[in-house]
Amino acid sequence: QIKAQIAFSHSFHLAACCLLSALHSAMAPQLLKALAWAAALQGVAAEPRRIIIDTDMSTDCDDVGALCLAHALADRGLARILAVVHNTGLPSGVGAVSSINHWYARDDIPIGAFKGAFGRDLPGTYVADLVATLPGPVRNFDQVPEAVEVYRRVLSEQPDRSVTIVSIGFSTNLANLLSSPPDAHSPLNGQALVAAKVLSVAWMGGQYPTSGGGHEWNFGGGCNWSAPVCPTTRQATAYFLEHWPADVPIVFLGFEVGVKILTGEPLV
Repeated sequence: QIKAQIAFSHSFHLAACCLLSALHSAMAPQLLKALAWAAALQGVAAEPRRIIIDTDMSTDCDDVGALCLAHALADRGLARILAVVHNTGLPSGVGAVSSINHWYARDDIPIGAFKGAFGRDLPGTYVADLVATLPGPVRNFDQVPEAVEVYRRVLSEQPDRSVTIVSIGFSTNLANLLSSPPDAHSPLNGQALVAAKVLSVAWMGGQYPTSGGGHEWNFGGGCNWSAPVCPTTRQATAYFLEHWPADVPIVFLGFEVGVKILTGEPLV
């Protein structure tokens, strides 16, 4: 079994709910999980939802559970994983992604990485262990393209309005995608490419109706646990919200969705 020596907590349930909402984005979050699992268990045949997963696989283990869940949904014909991109500068983060993809025999899934300085000092306790214990073909971000390149290539190859983006980390890659210029993959700039190809985005971030005057981790954190706010993530979140095409729906799944659902170590 995949070895992640850290207990699951509310963050896994939030990431899982975010992933499941990508399959049923018009439904209330409380219904998403039950209905998606019911469909999976009953073997309901449907057109697989095309998804791109944008993860910060580093500090918390929720991303491991969410990516494994995505593979399980793909096994059941409910999802098609087009790509997985990593949104912090942790070099080995994509290695953990590759380990999981390899475990599920899907080494062909494109992987992309954010290669900036942000997040390099927030390594997860499980990432190095996962890469060493269950190595996939990719071990660090030197072996993969920039996340924006992967986004643009994969999106350009899809039918119009067919892709759901599952964001279970920071919005660094999405902000960079929106600001990207035309390239060899598409004559459209990032904002136009998103408007043409993306059906919706399920975004694990924020806290509703209010975060109490502070910031929620995915919207404004990431520099270190005690920092009042992280400029990188705050700016990326603001850019995303200001430039995301108005006709492409966003499903926000906030901290309050998963905070009361505890498993693993918190129960003992």
